[in-house]
Amino acid sequence: MAEVPDEIADHVPPACTGCGSGLSASDSVGFVRRQVRDIPLVTVMVTEHRAHRCQCACGTVTSGVEEREDSH
Repeated sequence: MAEVPDEIADHVPPACTGCGSGLSASDSVGFVRRQVRDIPLVTVMVTEHRAHRCQCACGTVTSGVEEREDSH
């Protein structure tokens, strides 16, 4: 269990199951704890690479070359 959790959610019963009187956190005499680890949602990012073709005044058409990154 994490010594210092990122978030704490207290679940206090609203009323006594015996007599129905209201209860609050100040009435607590202890608690049972459990921790849940949530994995954040992974999203996909789409990048469009455009290799442009440029025409020089001399008439030559030259295409751009994508600089490739190392694969992950």
